[in-house]
Amino acid sequence: MVIALDGAQPEDDRPGPTVPGHQGYRPPWIFLKNGGWRGMQEETLSGGTVCALNPYFVRVVLIPTHLPTLEWDEKMPGEEYMNYDAHLDRITATVQGYRLFVDVKQLLRIPAASAPESVRRHGGGQFSGIGGLQHDRQPVQRFVQRVLDAMVASYFSQIATALTVRDFLNNYRGTRLDLASLVENELREWGVESKGTHLGEFRAEDEALNEMLQKPTRRRAHAGGEAA
Repeated sequence: MVIALDGAQPEDDRPGPTVPGHQGYRPPWIFLKNGGWRGMQEETLSGGTVCALNPYFVRVVLIPTHLPTLEWDEKMPGEEYMNYDAHLDRITATVQGYRLFVDVKQLLRIPAASAPESVRRHGGGQFSGIGGLQHDRQPVQRFVQRVLDAMVASYFSQIATALTVRDFLNNYRGTRLDLASLVENELREWGVESKGTHLGEFRAEDEALNEMLQKPTRRRAHAGGEAA
């Protein structure tokens, strides 16, 4: 994603429109002559692009189009500086007084056309100071936290209130399918593609309840063996 450090004053807070003839932002004078806006640009540079750009004219922000697996789990100290899922804690649901934990994993793809708008709405895109190449994880981290994490946490909070422990455990397949559908629909609103939502096994804080939690797993494994 490209941020122009010079150009016409933006008409609004949208990314600057496509400007003809600038050849990947290499000749600044053509971009400026053809009315290019200062700030974040709608036109991105494709992955693997190699070109000499003036760091006093543009800043290039690396945005991952294919993210590694995002995981709701316990994080190690310092991960907030490295991983896009750094702010995703393991999911906790209190059902009939029992605290249950579940691991959730999500794969997604951010199309290049959606990257500028996502960054604009979740921080980033500042154009003061010198440019150059920048790998700022915070805009994507904020998107993951504010959009995905908020939705997943809300979903589990709602079903935990509505279900008994037995229903919560026995409805494993329905929970997985419902969550996958909700995630896909929410991401679509942002122009982002869901590439898979995976729900782990439920675990209990109360060790005495874990035996009960294993029964649905054993039943599914047994049924799968008979079907095979």
